[in-house]
Amino acid sequence: MPSGLRHGITNFVTVLRSTVPIEFLMSELGQAFGRWTMVVGVDLSAIQPGFFEVDDIEKEWTWSEPFDFIFFRSMISSFTRWPDIIAKAYKNLEPGGYLELQDNMFPLQCQDGPMPDDFIPYKWSKLLVEGTNKIGRPITVAASFKQMLENAGFIDVEERREKWPFNPWPKDKKLNDLGAWSQASTMMGVEAVSMALFTRVLDWSPEEATVFCAEVRNAHKKIGVHAYYDVYAAWGRKPEKDDEKDEADQS
Repeated sequence: MPSGLRHGITNFVTVLRSTVPIEFLMSELGQAFGRWTMVVGVDLSAIQPGFFEVDDIEKEWTWSEPFDFIFFRSMISSFTRWPDIIAKAYKNLEPGGYLELQDNMFPLQCQDGPMPDDFIPYKWSKLLVEGTNKIGRPITVAASFKQMLENAGFIDVEERREKWPFNPWPKDKKLNDLGAWSQASTMMGVEAVSMALFTRVLDWSPEEATVFCAEVRNAHKKIGVHAYYDVYAAWGRKPEKDDEKDEADQS
């Protein structure tokens, strides 16, 4: 996802920014802009600002100090084993620290009822689901974030669900703006998201995939079908000794 779109979403789903008292070292994973944080960012490639570190968070985490807040956004399809990543985050949090996960769900949904089967962006989103499932990096995990946090041992786990329009069809100003960001992202990045999956995993020819991507872009320009993505934010707190004592007293 282009970084500008992530910045747009920052103004849409900002769950922990105003509710968690973060005054210490933070780690932000998968987020391009760190305007409201003191960031230790991580990327596989040295393409980010100087405060980012080149690392692979699917491998062993080697930071010398634990974090107070770890944040993931737009990381679906990045991992084969989300529970393992969440366990690493849990291990690297201070007691009382928070982990937050934010991401969108595929495939597209329709505001007005069943999605038309011939709607090209819907077909595209289902093909992305099919392809990522085949390589073991599903883009349908966001709805499971809350359960995964609970399974990992986090407490005070909460979840927030929002709608993210796929283009600027809503009349509401905020949702319309978000739809415009979504539209721009797909118009710029549909080939980057699709070509490898379609040609290497789904066995399309490059020509077929290129033509289909053009059809997806054209359909995104049309304001007709009221399509949207479900967006999930889930967060939880690592227990402190007092929490463990309270639980023992209650039992």
